[in-house]
Amino acid sequence: MGYENLYFKNATAIFKNLEPSNRDAPIETKLGKLNRLEDDMMNEVDKFLSSIEKLGKKPNIDEDFVCFIERRTKIENQGVGKMKDYFQNLRTILRKNRND
Repeated sequence: MGYENLYFKNATAIFKNLEPSNRDAPIETKLGKLNRLEDDMMNEVDKFLSSIEKLGKKPNIDEDFVCFIERRTKIENQGVGKMKDYFQNLRTILRKNRND
């Protein structure tokens, strides 16, 4: 599906364009980059979900395909929760390291 391919391509580009953090960079700089990464990824998720939702509402779409879209949306939403948890865990680690 074209939407899936575009989503993957854009998400991959986000990670490829990350600027590496200097190990000695201030924690606020690292947290800022992490927050921007999360924002960029969530924007891609939102665009992807919006696109496939619109596709599923088009007239004359096969019912099995609509079910596939609904399953894919459910899976993506589950992944979003895990991704948010992951970013929060990274923030916790960065803040903990600052305090050590």
